[in-house]
Amino acid sequence: MTDLTCTPMTTPDEGAAITPVRDTGTRPRTCPGWRHALAGSGVRGRLLAALLVLATASLATSSPARSGPGATHLDAPAAVELWVPVASHNPGQHQSQWRSDLGILNTGTVTANIQLTFFGGSGAVGSTTYVPAGAQSILTDVVGQIGGSGSGAVRILSDQPVKVTARTYNQVPPGATCYANGTQGQSYPAVLATDGLSAGGAGYLAGLSESASYRCNIGVVNVGSSAATVLVELFREDGTKLTDYSVPLTPGQWAQETQPFRHKAGQTAMDRGYARITAQSGSGVLGFASVVDNITNDPTTVTLSTVAPVVPAEVAITEHAAGMTPGSQPQGITTGPDGALWFAEWKGNRIGRITTSGAVTEYAAGITPGATVECIAAGPD
Repeated sequence: MTDLTCTPMTTPDEGAAITPVRDTGTRPRTCPGWRHALAGSGVRGRLLAALLVLATASLATSSPARSGPGATHLDAPAAVELWVPVASHNPGQHQSQWRSDLGILNTGTVTANIQLTFFGGSGAVGSTTYVPAGAQSILTDVVGQIGGSGSGAVRILSDQPVKVTARTYNQVPPGATCYANGTQGQSYPAVLATDGLSAGGAGYLAGLSESASYRCNIGVVNVGSSAATVLVELFREDGTKLTDYSVPLTPGQWAQETQPFRHKAGQTAMDRGYARITAQSGSGVLGFASVVDNITNDPTTVTLSTVAPVVPAEVAITEHAAGMTPGSQPQGITTGPDGALWFAEWKGNRIGRITTSGAVTEYAAGITPGATVECIAAGPD
């Protein structure tokens, strides 16, 4: 990723501005300005209704030096790596226009240097900015400001602990009959890469609808360092599996299936469906879904409820041969009322008894020679 140091421009009602830079290295090194608000510094600020994530990792090296007031350059290793699984600058169905705002709150005493990367369908686009100590920065339409388009995931690297909020919303056009210039939005959590699923891990997306009133989208993103494969299974409300599909993901790749219940499972009147997301390989797999009102385009976020992997209990096996006729070929086994284990000897034509300490006793009395005893079961007495 190309990184740029420049002195941001300011206006009376804005805080710092910084140049978006693409990772291709071909963008001109100019400083047209990055518009964002710094709450608490006499400029406009807005709170986003989203999950606050406080990253507590510490930075061993000192903060990078600055050249000029507000200039930003992230030279030191990042102390914090957070991911927002969905951010958009993209038109959608029913004349919707999706945008995302990103909030970064620095409650510390040292300026936080921030590196942002948007992983969209056409590759990674990145830029750097900063948040002064005790201030909050709201980056409106963050994907568009970085220079990206479409939908994807955003990675936030910071050299100081920060709290991150994210909101994705439909921007109502000015000529709309209802809610002109308004927004209908949803919050997305900022998460750590370690919060993602690893191979064998699974989670559920509940409360999904696909009908004339609502539409549903399901997405996955790989925030790990290696390739991953994800299995998405779709279910009706009664637990009937409708279908499944596999999604291969390279590191940083984001993929969303639009209306999978309709297009992959033929569901057009379903209001209680759910999906199971399983990481078949890789790690750092995040899953998410949205349920969107078809009239207002108002979206609801559905986060992944993970399932703890089943770890088989360790079983200790001890073999005992002493006291057993060689070649007797034990077959069926059952627990007796005396606490010992009783078994049949197919070749030995006997019934055997072994205690939990390994003492073996064989019984032949009453058994017809050549009966080839195979099975045994505990009786009522």
